[in-house]
Amino acid sequence: MNIHAYHLAPLSDALYDRLESDDLRHRGWRFAIYHALRSSVDGTAEPIYWKTEYRQWSVDHHYRGSRHGAKSRITDCRLGTMECIDADHIQMEVFFTLTDGATTTETIVLGRDDFHASLWLVQNVHGETLLEGVFERDRIFDGLRPGIPFQGQAVVLSASPEPIDLHPKMTALHAMTDAMRAWYAQASAEEQAYLETVFGAAVFYLPQSVDHFSGYISFECLRGCLEEERRVKDHIYPRKRAGRHLLTTGFTAEHLHGLYHDELARFMYLTPSENSKMVNYYETYEDHDRALEALGFVKFPSGGREPFRDHTEFRDFLKYLQPAGINALKDLDAAERALDAFRAGA
Repeated sequence: MNIHAYHLAPLSDALYDRLESDDLRHRGWRFAIYHALRSSVDGTAEPIYWKTEYRQWSVDHHYRGSRHGAKSRITDCRLGTMECIDADHIQMEVFFTLTDGATTTETIVLGRDDFHASLWLVQNVHGETLLEGVFERDRIFDGLRPGIPFQGQAVVLSASPEPIDLHPKMTALHAMTDAMRAWYAQASAEEQAYLETVFGAAVFYLPQSVDHFSGYISFECLRGCLEEERRVKDHIYPRKRAGRHLLTTGFTAEHLHGLYHDELARFMYLTPSENSKMVNYYETYEDHDRALEALGFVKFPSGGREPFRDHTEFRDFLKYLQPAGINALKDLDAAERALDAFRAGA
């Protein structure tokens, strides 16, 4: 295998583009893929770290070096056949077109374990990690596997008069809350707070879908999307409050299904720093919108405009903005005009 450092950035870009349909994709995924490829190709297991002098991740720095090296050597990188060796390994054929017109073909095996834990455990000076957790590692790897649909494309049906095929996690959560409700009622305040946290976290592990998107994003987060910065799902119904509701209200498993998909799972997008400031907002503010306003976060679409009707319209709007780049969102008025023009031409 004749893979050099300058091959890895173009290959990372090709694999990152393969994940375009995934709504969670952000530029951290590109760097994570690059880091995993380094591990696969040369056995480099160096944990990522924050380069304070450059104010960027070490893997970001290495990726940019690889990309610079590729400019004078490679004009194109294309993915060929991809095969699953097993559930944790992918074999891919890659074609590189060189500046002299020649084409080389390389075969690379990428493993799930090539995505090292430092990607979601090591924090920078802002307390952020490159990936949010191991679930993002799996989201990336499973999205790259041939024949495996993106999790973001799953369609979850709301409650209906027809019999509901309840997810096993839903029936398990219903059984747990039923079993604990009486004990919670006589528990101490400290015990109750702990159970609310635990059951609120359990809500997070129920099946999630882009269908739960509320149609809103903060203006700063929208700007960040054009720079491929990370966006975070901010659940409008706080998890701890959700846990309290589950432990104080009697309901059937079918009712829980509807409650979850119609209310508990609803989210909007915020930047990571905005999201951290919204933690436990209900302890200070009456509702989610009042908290956003008090903290100075602008909810978009704004000015009385309808929210994005679904995640597809939101994604299409981002594509509409890309040719103009960040200049299209230089201020809120410009963003509103861009949305009006986009919808007029749709």
